[in-house]
Amino acid sequence: MPPQAATIDEAKLQKDTEYIMFEGGCLADLRNITSDELDAVYALAYTEYGQQHYDKAEKLFLFLCLYDHRQQKHWMGLGACRQQLGKLKPAAQAYLLAGVLQSDDPTPALQMAECLLALNELDEAERVLKVALHTASQDPRHAKVKARAEALLNATRARRQKAAGETH
Repeated sequence: MPPQAATIDEAKLQKDTEYIMFEGGCLADLRNITSDELDAVYALAYTEYGQQHYDKAEKLFLFLCLYDHRQQKHWMGLGACRQQLGKLKPAAQAYLLAGVLQSDDPTPALQMAECLLALNELDEAERVLKVALHTASQDPRHAKVKARAEALLNATRARRQKAAGETH
């Protein structure tokens, strides 16, 4: 006898969706996963990353992003793992979401630009570097990020000029 399909409680699904979309909730709340439990998973993910177990860390950060999508550090961890694994497009996407969550932090834009540069997407990388540079200029605590963004922006422009010279 074939297994029966699970029935979906549409009213509960709608309520849960509204909770996440309109009330700032997350899946962890709906599944009764505590912040202490999420913190423990984050600590494990961070440790795995530090030990260069990027594939294991990626899975843990993906879990964290799924269950609490509101935390920038989860998206930054996911992006870093994917960047180390050479999954540059998905890494850039994770950094983009991290930047949306904390728009006054230039680090996600800088990391995203590094991925775009590695993909040879110079126009997009330059645009993102300008965002990182502007954001970093707003706070002296981001002086190192600002310097790195300036250096990468100059290198990107030089790379573009070199490529343009080679085609003529």
